[in-house]
Amino acid sequence: VFFDAARALAKRVVGEGGPAPAERAALAFRLCTGRKPNPNEIDVIVQNYESQRESFRQKPELAAKAAGGAEDADMAAWVMISNALLNLDETVTKE
Repeated sequence: VFFDAARALAKRVVGEGGPAPAERAALAFRLCTGRKPNPNEIDVIVQNYESQRESFRQKPELAAKAAGGAEDADMAAWVMISNALLNLDETVTKE
């Protein structure tokens, strides 16, 4: 279920976040945490996205699993970023 939530967030980020990875990163972070990310946070997310995308380009079968069927390295990378953002302490309220 949690990975399905990451896929849904990734789909929204790709659809609404604009063409640039930094714009998408900012949207994903804001949707998860309720605040705008600082420049360092955006840089970390974009670097992780680029690393994930490159890994998925080299292994399209893993991209298909992550993206939910299509061998789409870009979407698979955003799914992984979304999964990480959904697991942030700042996203998950702990009491």
